[in-house]
Amino acid sequence: MARRLLPILTVLLLTTVALAAQNPPPAGDRSEKKPAPQAEQPAKAAQGQQSEQPKIEKIVLEGNDRLTQDAFLALTSLRPGDVYDEGRLRREFMKIWNSGLFEDLSIDEENGKTGKIIIFHIKERPIVASVEYTGSKALTSSTILDKLKENNAEIKTGTVLDYTKVMHTEAALRFMAAEKGFPEADVTSKVQTMGRSEVALTFNIKEGPKARIEKVRFVGVHAFSQHKLRWTLKKTREHWFLSWATRHDIYSEDRYYEDIKALRNLYESEGYLDVDIGDPIVDKSFNKNHTKEWLKLTIPIQEGIAYKLGKVSFEGNTVFSSAELKKLFFLKEGKPLDKVALGYVIKAIESKYGEKGYIYATATPIFDKHAATKTADVAISITEDQIYYVNRIEFRGNVSTRDYVLRREMLIYEQEVFNYVRYQRGLYRLKATGLFTIKDDPTITKVPNTNTVDVLVKGEEASKNELLFGGGYGGINGFFVSGSFRTYNFLGTGTTFSLNADVGKVQKLYSINYSDPWFFGQRIGASFSIYNSDLTYLQFDQITKGASFAVSFPITDFSSWSIGYRWERSHANNFTTTISPLYTDYLNNTTTSAVFGGINYNSVNNPFRPMRGMQLSLNTSVAGTWLGGQNKFIKSNFDGDIYIPTFRKQNAAFRLSIGYITAYGGQQIPLWERYFLGGEDTLRGFGIRSVYPLTKDGRYFLDPSTQTIEGGNRYLLTNWEYVFHVVEQVDVALFVDAGNTYHERQKMELSNYRADAGAELRFFIPQFNVPLRLIYAYNLKKRPNDDFSNFQLSIGLTF
Repeated sequence: MARRLLPILTVLLLTTVALAAQNPPPAGDRSEKKPAPQAEQPAKAAQGQQSEQPKIEKIVLEGNDRLTQDAFLALTSLRPGDVYDEGRLRREFMKIWNSGLFEDLSIDEENGKTGKIIIFHIKERPIVASVEYTGSKALTSSTILDKLKENNAEIKTGTVLDYTKVMHTEAALRFMAAEKGFPEADVTSKVQTMGRSEVALTFNIKEGPKARIEKVRFVGVHAFSQHKLRWTLKKTREHWFLSWATRHDIYSEDRYYEDIKALRNLYESEGYLDVDIGDPIVDKSFNKNHTKEWLKLTIPIQEGIAYKLGKVSFEGNTVFSSAELKKLFFLKEGKPLDKVALGYVIKAIESKYGEKGYIYATATPIFDKHAATKTADVAISITEDQIYYVNRIEFRGNVSTRDYVLRREMLIYEQEVFNYVRYQRGLYRLKATGLFTIKDDPTITKVPNTNTVDVLVKGEEASKNELLFGGGYGGINGFFVSGSFRTYNFLGTGTTFSLNADVGKVQKLYSINYSDPWFFGQRIGASFSIYNSDLTYLQFDQITKGASFAVSFPITDFSSWSIGYRWERSHANNFTTTISPLYTDYLNNTTTSAVFGGINYNSVNNPFRPMRGMQLSLNTSVAGTWLGGQNKFIKSNFDGDIYIPTFRKQNAAFRLSIGYITAYGGQQIPLWERYFLGGEDTLRGFGIRSVYPLTKDGRYFLDPSTQTIEGGNRYLLTNWEYVFHVVEQVDVALFVDAGNTYHERQKMELSNYRADAGAELRFFIPQFNVPLRLIYAYNLKKRPNDDFSNFQLSIGLTF
């Protein structure tokens, strides 16, 4: 009973004490005032303890060589006067260590006069003073630096030595050596101390024997021949006498896996959906001197079943009906299931959705295979997502070019539906202007909580201005002086403005030219030209003053039609033969007033360094008596250029040019309107305008009134090129030119032609858009008295 009452009494006692504390004695009772000062003592004690907590008196740095005290303090938030806190000190220690600037770091503390002295002991990592690459003949320093930049493995001078990055660089160098045919290359690095915490870093590449592919063999194959499979491999081929140029006999894992994709596409295009291509078995052998390594590759393939296309169905589609999508499906049931072609169908379906703004719509083929019947049903599963709109289009990298100049080429506009197909065409158009080089794929970012996206296009401005002054001696033009100024982006507006002057023995040409592809902000091209020329032909001189203007209107995104007018006043003199007095007055003051029109298509990727695309143009000019004209003729020209990419950094190019002119109203064709060929933009080895109509026995045609050599009323010209893009600033082109002009009194026989062949070395100087060309040409069909030069120096493009 006593045990039970004890807790109750304790509770009552505590309750009484609490009530007494809440109800102090009255003010008149002095006996209860004494405990009050005692209640303030714990608070004062706490303040005393806080004031006694040590502070950081000083921060001392020991062992530093290059690093100053201020630079070190920038790595930490610790400062003298701060309260000393061991937890914070540990956190700041790790923060300093993680900066990567130190090989060793420790911390001590001492009692000072007014607080703690914090002492940091450091050993700085050395600075890389120089980087050298030695031992390799196949890899030049410039090639190494370019590749290391691509792989983010470059070690720059002036940076802190990082051994992890050194190992990364060694691995990148081994990979580069293997790409050059040295899979056994040994790469080592050496760090040499130079004093004051600086080191010289040397990478030594011991190449070892050069490896070549001697034999490629496939096992387990029945569907295709060994020859067919070997031919499918584009970069992993057996050694042959032209391997020095193609370098396809060098084994590389990256190249091999690219070729595996080609092999897989070959099989899948014939319905082998389950084909399995294994890793190659590599057998090595060496020559006697152990300087060459020969590889025999055995590639195992499990072909599987060749399936034919069964039923086709669509699921998940609501925007388009199955019947609409089926129109894009060009594969036939019962035929081999071409998975490669099916990929194009998938892209066509996604593009159809992309045109409507469903830019994230996906189409995924699902195969239902039936081994017994060797057929596979295909169900296209579509995830439509939602319509997206363009919120903002932004460009980065354009310093001088105004945003609207780039924006107008994009073919999509802010706050409108994001048409992905037009977006892709717009990017191509933007690249084709030559004003803005897009380095990486643009970034498309969703705006949170909306159905809009932002488009960011990053790039660099191309060289916009050309200022050329030159002179020299040419076999045709003699001593000459030339100068020109041209800007392809006048005042950042995307317009072209040029001033030209060329003074030499054969020609004196002065001109002012201006063109605007977006006249008054509309997609209407406008151009004008004012010119004055004095040309020395074979048997007379011609002086011409004139002007022209033209406007063009779009047909499609890459095609347009144009119309324009040309007016010029010409007179001829200094004839080497006697001419009729009646004809002299006409030649001394004749006016051409002509209207012209044309149709143009241009999908070339770059106007200054084309690699893919097509350019077609058909133009007709009609001269008459309007506005004071005296000459009457009709002149038509067709030009077609095609650029086809072939292998990596290579492309083929072809040009076909045809012209025809005829007079009407009982008049003759003016001498200077007739066709002559020759020069670096037509037949490269021949002199300017030195190719004119000749009979098969070498006779030329004379103008009956002036007794001068006549040009043709027709011409045919073809140019073939194969271009190697060696490095960023250098191209090498092999070419063949063939063509001729034909007189109205002779048949247009293709066997009657002039031709040359040769090579060009093209230098793309950063200050200029067009290349500097060193041309070597060889006359393929020599004739007596040909005006032909084997070597020429020129600026510009043939086509």
